[in-house]
Amino acid sequence: IRQKIRQSCFNYVVEIIRHPEYKIFLEQFLVSPYFNPDDTQLEHMTLYLQPIRQLVLEGQETKVLKNIPAELLIQLTRGALEKYAFQIARFRKEMDEKEFDLVFDFIWSGGAVAG
Repeated sequence: IRQKIRQSCFNYVVEIIRHPEYKIFLEQFLVSPYFNPDDTQLEHMTLYLQPIRQLVLEGQETKVLKNIPAELLIQLTRGALEKYAFQIARFRKEMDEKEFDLVFDFIWSGGAVAG
């Protein structure tokens, strides 16, 4: 589970760095008056996060991850990853896998069951 979640997180950071306009658009759209969370929009958002949600639920079922509401755990993780991606872009540096591992270890230590 840890490796699958790590890879998903890594891919998310790469995607934010490659296409920051998607994240910026989504951030602005979700707080705009044009966003009306009807059933169709909520269904799309649910489908978008379903693979990672499934990993989180699997991690909780196997007692690898803490029993924190999955949506909260996902949003906290996304926030940390987005800030990390912003730092890379802001200082125009290359993504470093060792540094990413430090970031992921920090995230994992918050969500994983100790032991």
